[in-house]
Amino acid sequence: MWAILDKARRETNGYAHHICAGVKAVAVKAGGLKENFNLSSEGVISLPNKEYPKTFAVEPGTVLKIYNKNGNIDVSGWDRDFVEVDIQGHFLTAFLKEPSIDIATGKEFVVRTLNSMNLRITVPKGVVATHVENSKGKINVKNVPGDVDVQTATGEIKIQGMAGFVKAVTNIGKINVENGSGKVDAKTATGEIKIQGINGFVKIETNIGKIQGENVSGDVDAKTATGEIKIHKVNGFVKAVTGNGKIDITGISGLYEARTNNGDISVEVPAIRDSLEIRSHHGKITVFLSPNIVAQLKASTSTGNITYQDLPLTVNQSSPTMITGRLGEGGEDSGRINIETSTGSVTLKKLV
Repeated sequence: MWAILDKARRETNGYAHHICAGVKAVAVKAGGLKENFNLSSEGVISLPNKEYPKTFAVEPGTVLKIYNKNGNIDVSGWDRDFVEVDIQGHFLTAFLKEPSIDIATGKEFVVRTLNSMNLRITVPKGVVATHVENSKGKINVKNVPGDVDVQTATGEIKIQGMAGFVKAVTNIGKINVENGSGKVDAKTATGEIKIQGINGFVKIETNIGKIQGENVSGDVDAKTATGEIKIHKVNGFVKAVTGNGKIDITGISGLYEARTNNGDISVEVPAIRDSLEIRSHHGKITVFLSPNIVAQLKASTSTGNITYQDLPLTVNQSSPTMITGRLGEGGEDSGRINIETSTGSVTLKKLV
């Protein structure tokens, strides 16, 4: 520790530092001068920076690209006609050197950090697309015009108020996308995903983590290897697949598929397209079916009972563990419905 402080003293104009994550600290310079700084729990030092913020004029149609080594990135839109770049702090590992950043202007406005730091960038309405890459740290994008492509290896992503296509990818961290009017593609290896208030097709995938979707105007494709899926109020069709976790779907226009290896399933089915599969290997299944659906239906369980209530179902074959028949009255079949669980009961109810 003393060797690090001694090196810091030599390489930062004589500063030495008391370091304690999450609290204020004091920088003591040769001669007894003191300067306060903050050290966050993430190891980011906030020091006064005389050179930043800086502003840059940009033309309409500019593409913004940000490449940061480590640190948090905050990008937001405003009504002015220029870009503002501000350095909020930099990582302890980079503290032994001054923050270093390259900025290139033109049709592509490129911000590239050469060591680790926190960035705050504000952009005008003329920006047509934004690309953000980060190795480690949170990314927050709010009210930025055009399409957005956000990637970080480790860190959570939050995107709000977007007008274009949104792509968000992180290996470790949760993703939250709210209030957008374009397609959303969100993927994380480890972390939960929450989507809310989106007007467009939504595709969301995580290996480990729960998925929540609400108030979406467009189809939703949700997939997780381990975690529950909860979808509510979707003006579109839904597909939900999880390897391990329960599924709860309500207030949608229609259902493509609901499948889990281990967990209960409760879904509302106002409509189907062609075929519908609802399957759980270990868990009970409850399905609320619209009486307007006309389709061939099969429900089965290896261990458990099958019951149905108030449905226009013409039964062809029935036993305690299986039932087949035709759902609905009149018209042509719109498809097939297959409901199956290995361990658990199956309950079919009328959707009202």
